[in-house]
Amino acid sequence: PATNLAQQTVYCPWENKGLVMRRLIEKAKNKNIELLDGIKIYENHNAWVLAVPDPSEPFFKIFAEAESQAKVKGLVAAMTKEIEAILKQGHA
Repeated sequence: PATNLAQQTVYCPWENKGLVMRRLIEKAKNKNIELLDGIKIYENHNAWVLAVPDPSEPFFKIFAEAESQAKVKGLVAAMTKEIEAILKQGHA
C-alpha cells in the first residue's frame, strides 16, 4: 500500500529534552512503542510517529508515516501539540 511521510521540527530547550522524553514515554505506556533513536509510537500496522531529540540543536524532530496525507499530518500535529503541552506544564 502507498504511504505518506511528513516531518516537522519543534523547539525544545536543552534542559527540557529529558523531561519531554520521559513524559512521552509515560503517556504512551499502553501503546506499541520503540525506543531506539527517540520514541516511536505505532498507531497501527501502517501508521507511526517518531519524536527524536536533535543531538546538536534545541529541537525535536518529528517524523510520521501513514496511509493517507490527512492521517500523517494529524500524527505530526498531535505529537507537536503534545511536546508543546509538556513544555508549557514544565514551566508552570
